[in-house]
Amino acid sequence: MEVESDLETTEQIRQLPIQTGGGQFTRLSDIAQVSRGVRYPLKDQALVSGKPAVVLGVMMQSGQRIDQWATGMRAELDGFRDRCPRG
Repeated sequence: MEVESDLETTEQIRQLPIQTGGGQFTRLSDIAQVSRGVRYPLKDQALVSGKPAVVLGVMMQSGQRIDQWATGMRAELDGFRDRCPRG
């Protein structure tokens, strides 16, 4: 999923438009349960160096310079990190 805006609340995520295979649009909340929290028992967990982690997959658009892209990506990650609980 590619999102071109800042998502601050669970409700904003619920309202994301999703295009179906037939070209129609629906809201994410119409096809998925959206909640914030930790699922217990953990079904899937990302570990980095043996510690729980958030893992992101990102792609650079064609024609961009890697140094400029990396600078912008680091700034985005810093902003995300500031909103995460410590630990």
